[in-house]
Amino acid sequence: MLPDRPDRERRLANTYADRGGQTGWERVEDYREIRRYCAEHPNDGSQAVATAMDMKRGRIRGWVDATSRPEPAHAIEVADQHGWLDCELSDRIGAAWTIAHAWVCAGGSLSGPSFTARFALGDDDPAAALREALNVLGMATTEHGDPDAGRGRELQPAANGSVFGRFLYGILDAPLGAKADGDRRVPTWVQDAPPAVALRWLQTLVSVRGTPVDTEQHAYAVRLQAERRGDAWWQGLATQMRRVCPADSVTLGEQSLLLRPEAAAVLDQPPTLPALES
Repeated sequence: MLPDRPDRERRLANTYADRGGQTGWERVEDYREIRRYCAEHPNDGSQAVATAMDMKRGRIRGWVDATSRPEPAHAIEVADQHGWLDCELSDRIGAAWTIAHAWVCAGGSLSGPSFTARFALGDDDPAAALREALNVLGMATTEHGDPDAGRGRELQPAANGSVFGRFLYGILDAPLGAKADGDRRVPTWVQDAPPAVALRWLQTLVSVRGTPVDTEQHAYAVRLQAERRGDAWWQGLATQMRRVCPADSVTLGEQSLLLRPEAAAVLDQPPTLPALES
């Protein structure tokens, strides 16, 4: 399961670098304290508020006038507006996060320090499922790349991309940067999730990363392989696949997984979101 709302706010805020000896969350707490004081004392100016709260006037003037806020506080507001702070893995928003996270693991990246999310698009990838998921998350996107010029296609959020990427990293434990490859593991929230959630996450991975195999020659239908992933990643994937497929239909190899037709029939499918409530 995902963290509760207060923990999501705290984790998201703390993806921002410390400033003035304070964490991102501590800056949010100060900002909220100032806004509460202002609500109770609407006639006080910034100097009076600064004196009462024992803070520097230059730091809080914009907070008192409601013309500025700390970046972490803005990020929390964006997340709240899009319903990210209260979603569950079983609902549409939570399912959309599941697809977005798995796609970053399989065919995307989070670039630090901007936390820019990039989703690579291959010709056989279920791009419609990704676009629907990002739409549910409130993310308009732009497409980049030119295959004819040797630059692969990829989607990026068109606005609030840093907040989106920080949520993926801070709350969903998405890997940040290329150096995360060797240490990548199946996140705890996937391991603890109901099989239906794990299935959606796995289907995203397999449909993006899987390569067809000649079944008649090898008795397998799909291979997943990546040299830069450690043993813990492959072992974790195999464990999750065996939750939703017959155990003997998933074979763990060296830096790879092989899926027999029984497993491929379940996992090599575009992920879907829960139906809209009527």
